Amino acid sequence: MTATLTLRQIGLILISVPLAFGLSFVVFLSIILNHSAQEFDRIQGSRLALSQLRDNQMIVAQLIITTLACWDKSSDDAVELIDLSLGSIHKSRDAVLIKENHQPQMRRLIDKSIHLIDKAASAATKAKEVFRDNSLGNPSRFVLIRDDIFDLVIDMSKLRKSIIDSEQAIKLQAPTEAQSLRRRIAVTLAIGLGSSLILSLGLAILFSRNILRRLRNIELHASSLGEGTELFKPTANGDELSELDRIIYDSAAALEEARRRERAILDNAGEVLCSLNEDLEILTLGAPASRLWMRSPDELKGKSISDLLSQPLAADFKSHCNSLSTSNSKEAIEFDSKIMLPNGTERDIRWNLHWSTENSIFFCIARDTTEAKAIEAMKQRLVAIVSHDLRTPLSSVSNTISLLLAGKRGELAPSVVNELRKSEDNLAQLMELVRDLLDLERLEGGVMKLESSCVSAVDVCSIARETTQMLANEKQVTVEPPFGDAAMQGDERRILQVVTVFLKQAIGATPPRSTVRFTIAEMDGFVEIGIIDQGAPIREAEISAIFERFAPEKANADSSTRRGNLTLALAKAIADAHNGALGVRNISSAGKAFWIRIPRYEMAEPEEAGGTE
Repeated sequence: MTATLTLRQIGLILISVPLAFGLSFVVFLSIILNHSAQEFDRIQGSRLALSQLRDNQMIVAQLIITTLACWDKSSDDAVELIDLSLGSIHKSRDAVLIKENHQPQMRRLIDKSIHLIDKAASAATKAKEVFRDNSLGNPSRFVLIRDDIFDLVIDMSKLRKSIIDSEQAIKLQAPTEAQSLRRRIAVTLAIGLGSSLILSLGLAILFSRNILRRLRNIELHASSLGEGTELFKPTANGDELSELDRIIYDSAAALEEARRRERAILDNAGEVLCSLNEDLEILTLGAPASRLWMRSPDELKGKSISDLLSQPLAADFKSHCNSLSTSNSKEAIEFDSKIMLPNGTERDIRWNLHWSTENSIFFCIARDTTEAKAIEAMKQRLVAIVSHDLRTPLSSVSNTISLLLAGKRGELAPSVVNELRKSEDNLAQLMELVRDLLDLERLEGGVMKLESSCVSAVDVCSIARETTQMLANEKQVTVEPPFGDAAMQGDERRILQVVTVFLKQAIGATPPRSTVRFTIAEMDGFVEIGIIDQGAPIREAEISAIFERFAPEKANADSSTRRGNLTLALAKAIADAHNGALGVRNISSAGKAFWIRIPRYEMAEPEEAGGTE
């Protein structure tokens, strides 16, 4: 039955049952205490009643004494004294009360006391009549009331003895009742506490046995989850522990599925993951090594990575590892090398090395770049061949058009001259396109070498302004001369090429009778040259793709647009070759700024002169 209860229900039972038992125990104890209080009230009432009975005896005794003392008094004085005593008798008679909690013995004593008082009142009344009769002498008067006085004395003596006996009984009963009460309370408390303890332990044992068993199952599942072993299906009880067990089971299944996918990805990836110790011995190796390196991981474990490299490359690999471990850098390094395969061929590998100082282990990612390098080399050869084959006929066509326009083949009609000039312009653009494409491929391939020197920013801007002055005049655009200067470290011709491209873009985008201006600023070790136009701003979605070779949305653009995209891509390659950056930002609703940043020129400090002999 307990297996079907939820933890909330078990908690309510563990709280409510002891609470109900405790409340019942408190009620029972309060009944005992109330009964004892009533008993003590009865005893106290009996004591008060006995005290009152003693007072009544004293009043009766005083009446007897007063009556006996009247023998030598006059009749009026005797009657007056007896009336005073009789008044006290009546008051004591009215004060006598019988309470419901009085015991029968106490009730009998009170009845006797009332009877004694009534009898004393009758005797006092008779004595008054006797003393009023002046015909009687004192002896006669004494004879008439003697029997009544003696009866009162005898009854009062008996009542006094009964009162003393009752007081002795009460005196003995009070400690007995108190001891009995203490004993009953102690027994009740012992029984209540013992029963509560037994009940709590019983409930705890009853429910904890099932809960502990299920918690052990959850602990076993958690351990199996950490070890990656298979879990048995959890029981469906519908409570919180079952839900936790189910979550662990589902997590284990999801984790196993993720591991399976990860293994599938790593086993079929084009990268080999491995770890090396300080002696460059292979500790772990990924499964793709069997496919890419033609050696199984078990075959290579424990061997030195140098066994897979040629002697010069092995020394270079070791040098990189030593440099990384001695620097204690947390950054990974990348370098290229080659792996020797068992069939004698070589594979190009790009290594990504990370040194763990805590474990003294190199963690490596070996990426096979053989196909990528072959494709890149093929692309460069293709571009070079196509560009060379294009430039030769283009140059021939350009020379022919120049001869025709110069009149070397006779005079031409004006319409033919106009068409030839258009063809010459398009041909010039096509040749520039081929030249830019060649430069871009040479920069990206690392073939082109930059001639670095100290370059003046204002000189570059001035030359670019002079170069584009004719275009600015045609567009009716004013190019303000630059002001300020800063020294840059770079290839002046290539930087001028980028600034000229940006300036032509700005002139072309600026409306007639508007202004284009330069900005030169130094920031964080760089010199920034900006060209600000007053043309339409660029949409934010196009800014990230503006420096790509051919933006997708402009695939069907005309040749001038395609060359503009190519020149911007070439500008980005030139900036990257200088370890700089470039970009474009919108200035306002009408205007934008193209900018390029080149490292600032740092003058080498002169060497200190040698010491004197």
